[in-house]
Amino acid sequence: MSFDTYKNLPVSKKIVLLEIDLPIKESQANDILINYEAGLWYNKLTPGAVYVTGSDGQIGYYENQNEDDYKDVTAVKVDGIDYVKVLSLAELRVQQESFYYDKDTTELYFHFADWRQPLDSNIIINI
Repeated sequence: MSFDTYKNLPVSKKIVLLEIDLPIKESQANDILINYEAGLWYNKLTPGAVYVTGSDGQIGYYENQNEDDYKDVTAVKVDGIDYVKVLSLAELRVQQESFYYDKDTTELYFHFADWRQPLDSNIIINI
């Protein structure tokens, strides 16, 4: 069986021979995509606090100022290609060039074309 034939089989027919996970530093977690399973990648969208410096030099911040910012991801474009929004991980597995956004966990999942890795991809997210 060729690799091209094998990669088109359903996930339930595939065997993982080796999986290597690199540790992710807390500071890097929002800057990278993490491999969820074969062909699928994800990132947790996490709103941060806004830090301000007053005229008196005091530093303060506003907590949860953007907690509503990630209610929905409406569109994703990768390297100039519009990705299809799907409504579940099951749909994401079968639809290449698609994305799924889990509103409860604020995790954004991607299925890149031809099982490629997202290295050096230009990803634009509309929220």
